[in-house]
Amino acid sequence: MFWDEPAEGLFHVEVGFASFTDQHLIVFADLNGDKYTDIITISSDSKSFTMHLFDKKNLTFNNWRTVTPPNCI
Repeated sequence: MFWDEPAEGLFHVEVGFASFTDQHLIVFADLNGDKYTDIITISSDSKSFTMHLFDKKNLTFNNWRTVTPPNCI
């Protein structure tokens, strides 16, 4: 082999979710067509959702839009 295989097991990987507080991850999608995975979260009170675009330069997710649908209970 030309390379070493990684050890098997679970690994901690930081993917930029640390900045999300009081939200629950619900969807992975490419919202803006840039071929990078973006995410959608729902607020802890389940009344709004926020779309976060991946920033490839800083390797983080940035808030893009927050939507609160009418008549949410």
